[in-house]
Amino acid sequence: MSLTYTSYVDQLTNLMSVASSTDPSFSTFLPGAIDYAEGRLYRELDLLSVTITNTSVLCSSGVRSITLSTAQGTPLVIERMNIFSSAGATSSFAQRNPLVFVTADYLDAVYGSAASSNCGLPLYAARPDDTTVILGPPPDAPYGTEMVATIRPSPLSSGNSSTWLTQNVPELFMAAT
Repeated sequence: MSLTYTSYVDQLTNLMSVASSTDPSFSTFLPGAIDYAEGRLYRELDLLSVTITNTSVLCSSGVRSITLSTAQGTPLVIERMNIFSSAGATSSFAQRNPLVFVTADYLDAVYGSAASSNCGLPLYAARPDDTTVILGPPPDAPYGTEMVATIRPSPLSSGNSSTWLTQNVPELFMAAT
């Protein structure tokens, strides 16, 4: 039996022996319980349903950073990232050039300037925060990118009445809560 947000809240109030889901303590507890359960399950189960391939991001010539798309969810772990050559290609028919992930310190030391003489086809990448990747060398043209990543999908909420977890492993989701 799958769960919806409403049936999940009903079951949780029963399990916790809470008089009503409108109880202020329950209302405070609920978002954290969902966040904990989803975070733990998405991290530990290594589900294919939360692995995405995104080819929507282009890097700009002379700019070493790119902003990752969060349209499909926030990337938690980047499994691999490729630069498509030739410039501007976003198709899987283009040549894939895998990026090697290194530290931002390495990129700063080796590719500290985005001067045109230091630009080329990126070989290395670093992830300084959740939504940014920096490249080295800085790109010499607007190359397409391909990212394969594990994402955190939109959480269960009154506005998002079901998730992969509530539809496919509802008992495990309840136990994780």
